[in-house]
Amino acid sequence: MKQLGLNTNILDQAKRVFRQDVQLSVIKKKKATTPIVSRPQKDAIGRRTSPRQKTLGPRTECSACHNSHGKLCGKCLYIRYGENLLEAKEKESWKCPACRGICNCSRCREKKGWPPTGSIHDHAWKLGYKSVAHYLIHTRRAE
Repeated sequence: MKQLGLNTNILDQAKRVFRQDVQLSVIKKKKATTPIVSRPQKDAIGRRTSPRQKTLGPRTECSACHNSHGKLCGKCLYIRYGENLLEAKEKESWKCPACRGICNCSRCREKKGWPPTGSIHDHAWKLGYKSVAHYLIHTRRAE
């Protein structure tokens, strides 16, 4: 080292600083590996949908009740009821599934004395039904 004209004290200090930086970066990496999932807050623009998850996209608007129960995102409307969001938004007299008495959310089913369905979309889809509502209607008729 002395042949290159480097001072060994400076080199030792640089090694210590490098080790400290490496240790700090390892600690920081451990903290950074914890996944942080950000969801929209309650005061964010958005509404809760059928499974009570908050979405920020377009939603339906019920002409009868005008409350949050009639505001469904396109995905929930299609999966749970087999309806298209764009068609529902075009109709000014569109009523939400709760107002029509066909809501299959856990709260409405419990009010009727029925057990909640849970997440049965995949099961209904595998059996060939268009939506959860179609599955529930056909299996209810069979009982």
